[in-house]
Amino acid sequence: MRWSTLDLVFATEELAANVVSCSTSGGHGSDHKAVDIKINIACPITPTEARRNWRNVDWDAFGTAIDKALQSADVKRLVSEVKDSADIDVMVNALMHTYQQAMEETVPSTQTTVFSKRWWTPELSKMHKDLRTLQNRASKYNSTPETRRCAVEARRKYHSAIRAQQRRHWREWLRDADEAAVWQANKYASQHAANIQPSTIPPLQSGDGQLAQSSTDKGDVLMKTFFPEPPPADVSDIPSCPDYPSGLECPDVTKQEVEEAIASLHPFKAPGPSAIPNVALQRTSGVLAPLLTSLTNHTLALGYFPSQWRVFTTTCISR
Repeated sequence: MRWSTLDLVFATEELAANVVSCSTSGGHGSDHKAVDIKINIACPITPTEARRNWRNVDWDAFGTAIDKALQSADVKRLVSEVKDSADIDVMVNALMHTYQQAMEETVPSTQTTVFSKRWWTPELSKMHKDLRTLQNRASKYNSTPETRRCAVEARRKYHSAIRAQQRRHWREWLRDADEAAVWQANKYASQHAANIQPSTIPPLQSGDGQLAQSSTDKGDVLMKTFFPEPPPADVSDIPSCPDYPSGLECPDVTKQEVEEAIASLHPFKAPGPSAIPNVALQRTSGVLAPLLTSLTNHTLALGYFPSQWRVFTTTCISR
């Protein structure tokens, strides 16, 4: 394997002043080095945040961590001693902290980038690392024909493994697809190849003419648009002392009803401020359902909804 210069880089005088670096990149399993040029162009970029990879969790370890945290926080005792709304908030806080503690201990983090692929596997990562090692050895001046042959063979196996994993993943995904996944598949099929990055919300203009640039400001504008302040209620048709009928009997919620409600949730829906997705509740419903059953019956009896559950996250999806 011998290297030769095939590409030259040209730039205008104005653009050359903004060049940060110009070097070569080995690419992703390629047998040649591409030109890697970085140019400092001022544009708003939303930084990506590390998030939890709930699709790659050791659920046995997660369940063990939940059991340990529940015993440490003595949640069962808190449930049995609920007497007023303050006790309900304490109970909900303890329950949420239990899951967040187990999440910190057992759920791996992942960083989403433009190179992230949902079909990627750890085995492909290892093959890519081994391939880069062989290619680095083959690119040296004193490399042997055997070294270069091994690099070429490793590259062939690597790309074959990528194609096989892509086919396997998408076939399994389509086989288990529900109605929502069918629309997602249509989006993938109709999306232009050049438009592979996630869509972003452009700057928004608020009602007073101000331009919202940051994510926080955009969220405030969308919140006021989605949920405008309602006008004062007109209660002129309601008598001052209405004669209400007696209330209906409200039977206690059963453990089976709670289990069915948990099972009916979409496992990977975007979580709320607690960052706990539905799949975590489903995987631990055996210990969670009795606690939620007792907690729900207390909230109904006291006529109080926990303050932590009144806060929600609205996800804006482009159509």
